[in-house]
Amino acid sequence: MLSYEHWQLIFMGMVGMIMLFTGMQFYQMRSRIYGYYFLYMLFWLIYFYLRNHLFGQSLNEFARVGPPMAAYIMYFLFAILLIDFKTLQPQVYKALIITCYYLFGYIIFDFILCFIFKAFTIHEFIHNLVRFYLIVFSIYGISKVFNVNNKLTVYFLIGSFMVVAGSATAMILSIIKLDEYVFEPLFYMQVGIVLELLCFSLGLGYRQKLITEEKAIVEQALIVERKQHHIEKLEAIIETQQNERRRVASELHDDLGPGLTTIRFLAEKISIDVNKNTVFNDLSIISKKSSELIDNMQHIIWMMNKTSIKLDELVSYIRAYSFQYLDENNLSLIFNCPEEIPVINLTNDQRRNIFLSIKECLHNIVKHSLTKSVEIQISINQILEIIIVDFGQGFLMSEKEKSGNGLKNMKNRMNSINCQMEINSSIGDGTIIKFILDLMKLKDF
Repeated sequence: MLSYEHWQLIFMGMVGMIMLFTGMQFYQMRSRIYGYYFLYMLFWLIYFYLRNHLFGQSLNEFARVGPPMAAYIMYFLFAILLIDFKTLQPQVYKALIITCYYLFGYIIFDFILCFIFKAFTIHEFIHNLVRFYLIVFSIYGISKVFNVNNKLTVYFLIGSFMVVAGSATAMILSIIKLDEYVFEPLFYMQVGIVLELLCFSLGLGYRQKLITEEKAIVEQALIVERKQHHIEKLEAIIETQQNERRRVASELHDDLGPGLTTIRFLAEKISIDVNKNTVFNDLSIISKKSSELIDNMQHIIWMMNKTSIKLDELVSYIRAYSFQYLDENNLSLIFNCPEEIPVINLTNDQRRNIFLSIKECLHNIVKHSLTKSVEIQISINQILEIIIVDFGQGFLMSEKEKSGNGLKNMKNRMNSINCQMEINSSIGDGTIIKFILDLMKLKDF
């Protein structure tokens, strides 16, 4: 018949092998659940080693409390992670945490009873109460686990039932103190622990399988998301290129088309009227239109040359263009701007729409205002404010808004870049146009 001493060797060997394997998993994965599981088995081995050797009454009595209570603490912490009580059963999670603190305090209290006061009777009474409490609490926890419907709970429930049954049997046998045992009371507890460890090991393996499968699903989803993001990025690039092509085609049509038509018409007219005096006037117009087309082409190239531009570059370009254009049309210009302009990046849309609106504004002044001078004021603080003033004949706002598309186009350009446009004009008092851009909303301000 198998003796208890032989069983002890078998028990220690089985627990030691499971503990060694768990320790290797903890080293590889650095997961707390394997650390708690390893310490749980270690405390049980310490407990049974101390119980089987005589070291004096104080140590022997304390060995019945310290290591097993520490093992129960690790058991509860292990269960919290295995079942995810914090998420699935918050009330059970709080009860488990409170019990862990309670058991830790009990270990310290029992150490004082055994080594300082030698109060072994009180020690024994409290020990039985705590063991009874742990059995009742374990039954309560196990009953709550039934509400968590997954395969992990099956491994946990079977394993917990085994250790509770073994511990209860050992406790009952140790309390009634029979003269003869079929086996030592600790044997039943050890059998329960071995069966529990087998169930928990299976549960850990199944948990790792779930984690691996979930990780694979997440990685696959990330791959699909990256591919989709890449496709969307390519589509956005293509769409941007197509929009830019349409814009360039539109601007070439608007700026160069009429000029080319005029040049063609005049060239045909010259071929018919080659001997008439009007030929020189037509040639002059062709020259002027050609210059305008060259300038327009340069503006288009400048606007397409960069994806972004600094504010000081835009101001310099507006200044150079305004002086050249107004001088060619015999108008004087007063241009005021700050000496130091902060470094602020403007997008291509902001640069293009601001410049084209100013260009349209100057064109209207030359064509309609009958003024002899123009003033441009640029101020930069938390806003960019561009004020264009002509001292010409002015116009009625109500009539201009009904008949003219130029002002509507300018306003549409400004709205597209969140820029305000204000117009103030009256007959005989000239016209004031303001462009206001809130620099605080720019990411580079």
